[in-house]
Amino acid sequence: MNPNPLIAIPAFNRPDALARLLRSVSNSRITGDRPRVLISIEGEAPHETVEVAESFRDRTIQFEVEIVMRSRRLGLREHILNLGDLSRDHGSVLLLEDDLTIDPYAYEFAKANMSAYRDDSDIAGHALYAPRFNEFAWLPFEALENGYDTYFMQVPCSWGQLWTANQWIRFREWLGRDDLPDLREDVRLPRSLRRWPDSSWKKHFAHFMASEDLWFTYPYRSFSTNHGEGGSHLKSKVHHFQTPMPLPDRTVRGWSLCPSEDRSVAYDAFMEPCGTAISLNRDDLTDDVTVDAYGIKPPEYLQKFSWVITSKAVRHAEAVFPVSMRPIEHSILQPSEPKAGSPNLYLVRSALLNDEGASLSKEWLRYWLGSFVISRRLVSRFLKAFWGR
Repeated sequence: MNPNPLIAIPAFNRPDALARLLRSVSNSRITGDRPRVLISIEGEAPHETVEVAESFRDRTIQFEVEIVMRSRRLGLREHILNLGDLSRDHGSVLLLEDDLTIDPYAYEFAKANMSAYRDDSDIAGHALYAPRFNEFAWLPFEALENGYDTYFMQVPCSWGQLWTANQWIRFREWLGRDDLPDLREDVRLPRSLRRWPDSSWKKHFAHFMASEDLWFTYPYRSFSTNHGEGGSHLKSKVHHFQTPMPLPDRTVRGWSLCPSEDRSVAYDAFMEPCGTAISLNRDDLTDDVTVDAYGIKPPEYLQKFSWVITSKAVRHAEAVFPVSMRPIEHSILQPSEPKAGSPNLYLVRSALLNDEGASLSKEWLRYWLGSFVISRRLVSRFLKAFWGR
């Protein structure tokens, strides 16, 4: 396998965003041979986008830069699929959309992941981005520390990600099958994701991962951040997807990557702790359990498990976990005594679970969003709008 991934950058009508990304790419700390950068520009792109790409090509000495001018407007999904296909010739592709900024060590971190997990058939790709926000529940997300620099999640990354040729070919072959289940009805995926537009490649990759039981590696410390620029999927700029990055000018002595067989910290397609991970850390819980702390898992999905740990209203709970710690797993792994005013998680048999929706009580909102919540009604309306309830 070629040890140097191709850096592939799709671009269209955001020249300022492209310039910002390329500035961060030019600050990369690179070891070994000069990597290749391919800037793929959509047909009908403004001349300002082309000028930004050409300026980067003409002044950089750290990379071999190629600019590809597309003859037509591909659209985001086809554009990403085309760039992923380049992994067949180059061995791997590090894909960076133009609304990102990357850390100087992003490229070397991606190479380290590629090398560490190259023989793991359960891995579908590698993220640079460390999420702090559950994009399906529109609530904060925080991963439990496992003592390593990476963990696993069954959610693909679109904000800085690497695919090897084998990983990408497996996805393409799956995508080309005639017997795929209907994505819109697949309860293994969040309802909001299933409603994403057809221009989304990510929802199909998420479907692939759920169908094949695959994982993405994620870092605890982010090597990319998303500026939430308006574009194909966002009408205007948002700040929800910004994530902290470390000091650029720092000393890095390598990374300790989580062994592929270690699933003590792992998250499912809803960005919830996997039942297997919970059971590994609590002897009294079976792995036939799913966690529904965000309250967004469909009832049909919950019924696939014998047990559910949920924030939803229940009538007969086998156990109560007062939620007072972060990340939320600590409230399950190190339960405390119930307290008035504390939100609770409930362990319940799935057959006894009703479908009254997730709790939007003041206590839960304060846990997720902090004590600055002023209007419960306003925040409830906001969350309901994104949950589609």
